[in-house]
Amino acid sequence: MTAPVSEIFLSIEGEAMFAGYPTAYIRFAGCNFTCAGFNNPEMVEITNEVLGFDPADYTKLEDIPLITRGCDSIYSWDKRFKHLWKRYDIKELAEVVTSLLPNYSWKSRSGLPIILSLTGGEPTLKQKQIIELLNEPILVSVETVIIETNCSVPLKQTFIDSLNEWEYNGSMRGRHRKIVWSNSPKLSVSGEKREVAINPNIANMQRYVSGHIQYFKFVCGDNDTDFDEVADVMKLYSANDSSANQKVYIMPMACTMEQQQDIAKGVALKCIKRGYIYCHRVHASVFGNTVGT
Repeated sequence: MTAPVSEIFLSIEGEAMFAGYPTAYIRFAGCNFTCAGFNNPEMVEITNEVLGFDPADYTKLEDIPLITRGCDSIYSWDKRFKHLWKRYDIKELAEVVTSLLPNYSWKSRSGLPIILSLTGGEPTLKQKQIIELLNEPILVSVETVIIETNCSVPLKQTFIDSLNEWEYNGSMRGRHRKIVWSNSPKLSVSGEKREVAINPNIANMQRYVSGHIQYFKFVCGDNDTDFDEVADVMKLYSANDSSANQKVYIMPMACTMEQQQDIAKGVALKCIKRGYIYCHRVHASVFGNTVGT
């Protein structure tokens, strides 16, 4: 079995409850959304002119200029970047991500476990590949897996069962494995249709993975419209108890460090007023939100 991958890198988790933790990332290629409205309120088509460059001019993903408009991970799903992706055999994928670790180990010298983050694109489009990946022997000591999802792709029962088996097998080896559902449903400002982007049933399905952690993470501008929609959407997620008393994080809508800083204060103040957790993109401030961070 193989999987198309945009990039593999070692960094820190930049968002929400594990911010700052050392984390190894696999960014799968492909997504069911485009989120063209992010940092693009006029919904201008993201042409090469708007991008500011032609992806065909580059042979290495790390050399592309910073994305400043639309989805900041457009390079993981837009076919103009397909020549920069690589299709990995799952065993090779496990070996490559492990090779990036200090001392080739999923535990740091201090004993702190290194997180494995599966992102995209949309990783839940690769459910079979994820299960095969987690069961690779070289990943046996992985304890925490973050699945960074837009929470819109139905989860197959075989996927849920296999995740439970992965956790159970870990407990038999004395490991405290956990799946973290980092849910980032897309609001109307993203340009995606609400009836497709907001699906509480999928968040409810996540609860059937034993020992899971689940939280919600929304991208908002410094305006009441986005925050009002978060409140409305969370009522839907709470209706079936899938998100009762859930942590809700709000991130500033930004591609670059400068864009984030421009609205960070306003977004943070609205979080205080509304009772949400402000979520700074730490990696954007530390590394500039470039590829590989």
